Amino acid sequence: MEDRIEELMINYLNGTLSSEDKADWQELMASGAVSQEEIEEYRLLFNNLDKVGAKEPSAEMSDNFYAMLNEKIGGTNRYTILDQIAGFFAQKGFSRGGLQAAYSLIVLVIGLGVGYVLIGRSDQTELSSLTDEVQEMKAMMMLTMLEKESPSERIKAVGLSKEMAAADDMVVQALFTTLNNDTNNNVRLEALDALVRYTSEPKVRAQLIESLQYQESPLVQLALADIMVLLQDAEAKRALENLMQDDGTPDDIKPLIQERIKAINI
Repeated sequence: MEDRIEELMINYLNGTLSSEDKADWQELMASGAVSQEEIEEYRLLFNNLDKVGAKEPSAEMSDNFYAMLNEKIGGTNRYTILDQIAGFFAQKGFSRGGLQAAYSLIVLVIGLGVGYVLIGRSDQTELSSLTDEVQEMKAMMMLTMLEKESPSERIKAVGLSKEMAAADDMVVQALFTTLNNDTNNNVRLEALDALVRYTSEPKVRAQLIESLQYQESPLVQLALADIMVLLQDAEAKRALENLMQDDGTPDDIKPLIQERIKAINI
């Protein structure tokens, strides 16, 4: 239920509620499951998402500061960090319910506040957990923003994938859907640029080759042709040859495609 509330909250703030979502959202508001206070708290955290980032600990951090951190998070249970941060926000006027509704965003705020501790200590388990949470949040943001009508917003969404250390299958497939179906060629090119990072994976290589048949823009066709040269793959060469023979391929780019075919030494 909390996941659904979070999804509806993000879609509401993005202005992307579907008809079904609107009905569910109105029901939540009417039942009191979501209050205006929680919406404003979530909006505040959401608007500050781009400002949150991991920071390297300074070599000049004082011994007193480390001593304070050891006192605050030391002992047998380090997983009280969430409670400590939640308590801090509660003192600042944030309700516990609002914090629960915005859990994923709170994790990012926690990353800003305790990143110094996690990076500076030998215990990498907590750092890994925090990194995973950030990755999941970026993936969720990316998928939500890809539904935007504005091409610039969709380009920003693709850009989020480039900030991920590694993209899961869902993110990669979203990039291919964008590459093959987006109505804006600049968005398609951005998706292609993001996918180049994964050409070492056989599935990605195969889908890039397959993508040639979905492209009508000469710009995208040539960009993909350059990728085919990088792949140095027999199937890639065959896909370019098919593009050459396609009556729909503009005559003025066929010589350029022929150059790419010759550059594939297979």
